[in-house]
Amino acid sequence: MRSPLRSIGIIATVVVAAGCSSGPIGGWTYGVSSPSAPAAAPAASTGTQPAQSSQAAPSHGHGATTPGAVSGAVAGQLTFHAFDMGFEPANASVDVPGLYEVVLTNDGTIAHDITFADGTHIHAESGESATGTVTIPAAGLGFICSIAGHADAGMKGRVAVGGTTAGMSPAASGAQPTMAPDDHGGPGPETDVQPDPNAPPPVTYDAAAPPLMEGETHDIELVMTEREMTVAPGFVQMVWTFGDQVPGPVIRVKVGDELRVHLVNPATNTMAHSIDFHASMVAWNDEMRSIAPGEELVYEWTAKYAGVWMYHCGTSPALHHIANGMYGMVIVEPKEGLP
Repeated sequence: MRSPLRSIGIIATVVVAAGCSSGPIGGWTYGVSSPSAPAAAPAASTGTQPAQSSQAAPSHGHGATTPGAVSGAVAGQLTFHAFDMGFEPANASVDVPGLYEVVLTNDGTIAHDITFADGTHIHAESGESATGTVTIPAAGLGFICSIAGHADAGMKGRVAVGGTTAGMSPAASGAQPTMAPDDHGGPGPETDVQPDPNAPPPVTYDAAAPPLMEGETHDIELVMTEREMTVAPGFVQMVWTFGDQVPGPVIRVKVGDELRVHLVNPATNTMAHSIDFHASMVAWNDEMRSIAPGEELVYEWTAKYAGVWMYHCGTSPALHHIANGMYGMVIVEPKEGLP
């Protein structure tokens, strides 16, 4: 059985057991483009501003998907700003239930969306705005950013209706309001996943370090992929990778070597990704910046210190990208070599 994207614990266990990967060295080209990953299940919890106007704001970005056309007058406008990783406001209220226009402005450095518990979805790229409409019921409505890992990192909130507190259900005939259950809008994580006897066997790697790369200047291509992979016998998981493998390829160089890493995020991917070499000393907002699907980046750095160093995806939330498979190691030998 295929486990849900949120169930990342399996990967964290298996990839450690798999050891470091050596991968092909010769051409130093890792990975291929792959089918896009499925979108994360919608969840809900949001905050908005009180209705101000029914005048539509300019729409940019991907816009909105609203389930079930709703007729009737627009009661007002809800304005949200998305940043990395949160919404402003995270909790808000409206005076009455009804149909509201939603304006989402993305002030963050990567794509975000606002997905309400009823399935209404509004997506905006970095620096853009998008609009849509949502019906707020009397009980209020939660929202999240449905991009994988963003809700867990704090991108969630709720719209309450007058007389209630955001995140709480309306009081019944004078009774004190009670906390509503977490209504993130999607099924909970599966806890009884069983192995699939027809799953392909997992790929394992020799823990021995790869040979030292020849020369003093190295051109390396790392293609980032999002695809299903067998992470343990019988268990298939959606993973994100460097070089189409988990862990990513081990890079072995010596002090003083120059590295030119060509990072590729195929257009078939669904997520922005990046790379952070702990062995490098570069500007985080240049080489380490996130690149969207269809973009490429050249990351240049000099190996100045001997040691064994991690590299990983640094796109927020970084721990989610790492746990989903985006990490590897760099070995930097002393210039004079090792015994």
